[in-house]
Amino acid sequence: MQIWGDIIILQRQKERSLGEIAKEVNCTRQYIYKMMKQYDIPLRSSREAHTIAREKGKIIYKRFMVDGSEVEVTTQKVTVNEFFFSS
Repeated sequence: MQIWGDIIILQRQKERSLGEIAKEVNCTRQYIYKMMKQYDIPLRSSREAHTIAREKGKIIYKRFMVDGSEVEVTTQKVTVNEFFFSS
């Protein structure tokens, strides 16, 4: 059970993804998921996982420009406050 305690630390405190944890312990992401479910280790919500991935710059897509060139774009968080809509 010690390894699963370590996985909780990796996932929660160090904000590691299942894939990153799997690489570190040399197994598959699916196996980590299965064991987390088996030992009732709480998983992140999709929103929480997406936020962490965006903050780490992991969400990248390709944008094709008018001139035919290709550019990689990394998503960023946009914060809107009360002054955003004021004139």
